[in-house]
Amino acid sequence: MDLINKILKYKVSYFIILLFIILHLLQENKIIDFPDYLNYIIFGFSFIFLFTLNLKFSKKKQEKNLFYYLFEYTSLIIFSIILSATIKIPLNIAIINATSGIKHSELCEINNFISGRNQKLYFQFNNKKESIYYQNENHLLREEIIKNYQLKISYKNSIFGTKVIEDYELIIK
Repeated sequence: MDLINKILKYKVSYFIILLFIILHLLQENKIIDFPDYLNYIIFGFSFIFLFTLNLKFSKKKQEKNLFYYLFEYTSLIIFSIILSATIKIPLNIAIINATSGIKHSELCEINNFISGRNQKLYFQFNNKKESIYYQNENHLLREEIIKNYQLKISYKNSIFGTKVIEDYELIIK
């Protein structure tokens, strides 16, 4: 917690954290079939790294109650998630730049469409639920999209068994 307090003591830290969160959220959702194990490795590395730094910078205090430890580990988990998202920014750029081979096409069933600030289509790809941003320029209703349309995606293979979507469109069933 001493490390977290030192980081949060400076206002520039809040700006940097916010900047990395915005950069992560602004990335296009073009990568599908991202391996779960890679997320776990990145998070584990981030947690161990921050935990080690926290041990190094923590002050030896005699009386630490349960609330102190609960807050400390919750803070470590939150900062580990932020660090993981930050690490994934250049990893996602590398995955997108490492596409190779021929372009594949596949028709996917649409499971859901959520409109709002970010409009997303949820679809099945290789028995996994994936999502992609979609601009509903024809102002189709959610039920109409799910019932009457399929998503045709064109993608290329990349590193770690991921696939990078080159383009996509709705096709009438």
